[in-house]
Amino acid sequence: MASVWIEKTTTKNGKRRYRVRFRIGGGESAKRYGGSFSRKDEAIERKLWISGELAAMRIPDLRQLVQEHSRMPALREARDVWRTSRIDVAERTRINDRVNTDRIFTFDKTIEGRRLDDMDGAVWAAVFADLAAAVHPQTGTRRFRKSTLKKSKEAFAMIYDHYKIVPNPLRDSLVKLPYEREKDLIVPLAIHVEAVAAVLDPKHLLPYLVIDWTGLRIGAIGVACVRDLDELRGGLLARASVAKNARPIWVELHEVLFDAVVADLPPREDRDLSAPLFPGFVGANLRMAIARACRLTGTPHFTPHGLRRRRGSLLSKQGYSLAEVAERLGDTQVVTAKHYLFALGDYTEVDYRAALARLS
Repeated sequence: MASVWIEKTTTKNGKRRYRVRFRIGGGESAKRYGGSFSRKDEAIERKLWISGELAAMRIPDLRQLVQEHSRMPALREARDVWRTSRIDVAERTRINDRVNTDRIFTFDKTIEGRRLDDMDGAVWAAVFADLAAAVHPQTGTRRFRKSTLKKSKEAFAMIYDHYKIVPNPLRDSLVKLPYEREKDLIVPLAIHVEAVAAVLDPKHLLPYLVIDWTGLRIGAIGVACVRDLDELRGGLLARASVAKNARPIWVELHEVLFDAVVADLPPREDRDLSAPLFPGFVGANLRMAIARACRLTGTPHFTPHGLRRRRGSLLSKQGYSLAEVAERLGDTQVVTAKHYLFALGDYTEVDYRAALARLS
């Protein structure tokens, strides 16, 4: 039997809202959204209108409410307004916002012209089901990975949040992402790190070993400047501008690595403090170089991020607390515990002097 009711909800800001919900059938039929109001009398008025529609054997269509419908822009227009409002994020983030939304617009060109309130949870569920089933025409493999679709889903969810549309259809349980098995995580041991170092191109060798010792992200190594080197303490600064948590991280370099870094620098009076600490370093090139070296040496393939997981695991085994390991890696304790602490088969440190012998 059809029914309509009012639910009390509270927003993130602690304000009370009155949400109207209804069913067009019995308990087996889905709940439908009838509007959200800050005043109870307005919610009651909407409830009465929906009750009248149900009594007349009509399915309530909120699009008949011209005043409410006219406030809702088309998806592309809403996306552009939302991106313009994001003055609190970096330009790179705003570019990613455009890429993640354009992905859907390119896949189905009819979506960008549809209004926000035309797209409920069931419609978005069908959109993402089509995206999950899409196949690359050349390789025959899945066109979009789960992580890729998740970024698009979150971007559109933030657009609905910007327009204060409750409930948010992108967060409806109907909207699902494709099943995908987690990737195997390879955390290299000292013997693996040394095997790769033995055949790695010399221009990649020092940054590679610094990542292994410090656990810094590859991006932090790429932007490190001469002024980030602390010769008094033998340390290196990962600047807040590139740190994931926007906090600077000072890490002490291994004595052998520190001497090798300083040996590559000109005399102090001739140094350009803004010059890169590792000239010519490109993160993507290091990834490919490691992959090539793993193949040549028969080493299980690992990535630069695998060195970061290795350092977190070593620090934990050496007796550092979770808080100290998280501070060293520049991440939260929750993320550190989940992604950077592993049981290794061998906790031996790399022989950096032997690994750097080729440079001398």
